[in-house]
Amino acid sequence: MLKRKGIRLKGVGTAAASAIAIAACLTGGIATATAQTSRANATQAKPIEFGFIVQDGTAPFAYDQIEAAKAQAKKDGVKLLTANVQTSDSLALTTEQEFINEGAKGLIIVPPSVSIGPAILSISAKAHVPVIDDDNGPIFNAAGKATYFNGLNNVEVGQDSGMQLAQLLKARPTWNASTTAMMVDTTKAEPACNQRTTASVATFSKEVPNYKGKFVYINSDDTLTDALTSASAALELNPSVKHWLVTSCNDDGVVGVLQAMAAKGITKTTAIGWGMDGSLACTELVKSNAFYGADYVDFFGQGVSAFDEMYKYLKDGTPLPATVYLPATPITRMNYKSVAHC
Repeated sequence: MLKRKGIRLKGVGTAAASAIAIAACLTGGIATATAQTSRANATQAKPIEFGFIVQDGTAPFAYDQIEAAKAQAKKDGVKLLTANVQTSDSLALTTEQEFINEGAKGLIIVPPSVSIGPAILSISAKAHVPVIDDDNGPIFNAAGKATYFNGLNNVEVGQDSGMQLAQLLKARPTWNASTTAMMVDTTKAEPACNQRTTASVATFSKEVPNYKGKFVYINSDDTLTDALTSASAALELNPSVKHWLVTSCNDDGVVGVLQAMAAKGITKTTAIGWGMDGSLACTELVKSNAFYGADYVDFFGQGVSAFDEMYKYLKDGTPLPATVYLPATPITRMNYKSVAHC
């Protein structure tokens, strides 16, 4: 009698019994292979998943980036987790952890402040999740190592702003040095902002070596409203200034300052503002005001760029680039419709 795995086969010849045993082995092998294939297919069917966190998601620069990423995610079948954390550092950190807990294998973030860089990167390091700092950076870990960065070259965009303001001032030879000043709106707590405005002032001073006017510094939080408030106070302290140049690390700062000036009768004939991201170019350049232009950044394109970097890394293992600097194009009333597609 033939015994196999505790089963007694009665009334079966040796050859027949052997055939049955072989068939049983084959059936078991097929079942195992089928189960393995099913598990493999299930694994392959699971979409790539990563997160995209932005500060102030209603601001044009953040809104365009995250909407671009959503469109790419839909196209590529990616599960994209998104969040607007406003200006809350603590919310950014808790959201990052929530995304990781949910299964995110990567993170793109526009951090509310670079000061939380070590905390952001500590959380991601523990989970072995790569982080792309998309704007407002770069950010560094506790050891001083920068994460992957996708954004503006702060020094270069600041230099171009200073150059533009210098050229605009040279076209106004009647502006007397004793009654002319440059208002510099910066955020000293944010290195990116400080780098831009510092480069703007340095380049302007180099291009106009005989400039004898003053520099009036104000400190705001990168928002239009705060820049307006800070500028209003500074204008009260400088009543003798009749002609103003305005620089800030973004369009919001410039527009806020110009609105404060307009409230005091300082208009396009006595003020010149030049922005550094073009986020408000479409709304401001259609007006007859002192906003003369900006260095425009395609934030929709920036969102696509950051998304593609993370997607290719998680899908194919394509190395993440250490730094991707985005181009900034001067935008004015002469070209804004074609540059920004307003």
